[in-house]
Amino acid sequence: MTLRWRKADESIKLVHCPDHVSKNIFYARTYTVRQGFSYSDTNQLVINLKHAPTSGPGPLGYKRQAIQRFAEEASAFFTHNVGFQFLVVPMPPSRPKGHAEHDDRLERVAAGIASSCANVVVSAVLETRVDSGSYHDGGMRSAEGCYRSLAVVEIERQRWGRSTGRCICILDDILTSGAHFEAGRRHMKEQFPDDQVIGVFWAKAEEIQGL
Repeated sequence: MTLRWRKADESIKLVHCPDHVSKNIFYARTYTVRQGFSYSDTNQLVINLKHAPTSGPGPLGYKRQAIQRFAEEASAFFTHNVGFQFLVVPMPPSRPKGHAEHDDRLERVAAGIASSCANVVVSAVLETRVDSGSYHDGGMRSAEGCYRSLAVVEIERQRWGRSTGRCICILDDILTSGAHFEAGRRHMKEQFPDDQVIGVFWAKAEEIQGL
């Protein structure tokens, strides 16, 4: 299956990132919320990707497959844009490191991308400092709430030094309201004001009208 990576345009409404058209957000799939894994191939992949780290060996096996699939499909985006050098920043999970449910799925996806794309380096420069809970469980939903729950890892910031005009890519799985992207982008622009910051999401969330 060949996916077409698309730029989020005016037809998409992001409550917490209303000026998103100027911020270069890209996605490849459409995830339909409140529908099960059998609804679509994308729903199945996303649900598998989000299996908790504490799940049993069966679900975790499907999770590994989804991580590999995400990495392969995202690699096509970076390969297509071979003229750019990307610093890929995986969006940290809602649970901080040390929590039993801390999920490093996006770091693993980013590592898979870097292994096959010469124009990609990965930096976990953002981390969760405040346990905001799962977005789907009613965690911090606003861009400001997400911003406060995140912090910049100082050693990683020092590693990348001053801005050099590179392209920083915030990597996440589902584009819903734009709150997490807006929060991550704000942190990155504060640290690297001269760098471009874009977002790459595996899927955009949509609802079936009337449900």
